[in-house]
Amino acid sequence: FPFMVAEFIKTNPSCTGLSDGSITVNATGGSGNYTYDFGVGPTGTPTANSLAAGDYNVSVEDGSTTITELVTINPSIATVFLPVDAGNGSLRHAVENGCPSDTITFDVGLMGDSLRLENVLNIMGTRVINGLGMSNLIISGDHITSIFNIPSSSSLSLLNLSLVNAESPAGGGAINNGGMLYLENVLFENNRENGVPLAWSGIGAVIIKQLVEIRK
Repeated sequence: FPFMVAEFIKTNPSCTGLSDGSITVNATGGSGNYTYDFGVGPTGTPTANSLAAGDYNVSVEDGSTTITELVTINPSIATVFLPVDAGNGSLRHAVENGCPSDTITFDVGLMGDSLRLENVLNIMGTRVINGLGMSNLIISGDHITSIFNIPSSSSLSLLNLSLVNAESPAGGGAINNGGMLYLENVLFENNRENGVPLAWSGIGAVIIKQLVEIRK
């Protein structure tokens, strides 16, 4: 028989906390009589479904050869790769269409860019937005809107970015927080409510984990 070879193909869960990921083993060569193991015992089926995020020791054997690989199913991560305020790949699309518990990251191609918003981003559920560094990624209200609105039932964690040029007549400057707000390495600059300098407002709790800088 020719040597057995195997390809391990994974599909990550559609949302963090869900168990709808999968692993498929495509084996060729060898005897052709394959047995698979996805960590719960031998099976004749090459695909394991309903998998949560985690590490899986997956193997396939044909009676004489065994191939084993550690396959990691990753939690849901949404990546922003466009600096515009609409469409797939934008921050707005990731916030409004992603999973309630997504971590939103940014492609390194946006390093040094300013993402200008046309209206406020409403946070529903639990969101983590992790930028490229306080001085490397700017989210701007463009002097026409506040940036984030957090209802009482929601929470937002902001890391490694700057929020600038937000303006709102009420419920501002950059963030109107009615829920939970976590801040880590965040710069607020030139944010206003009705013309008065203000980084954030609202009755929600604010937890500062690391450096937060506020400039008028």
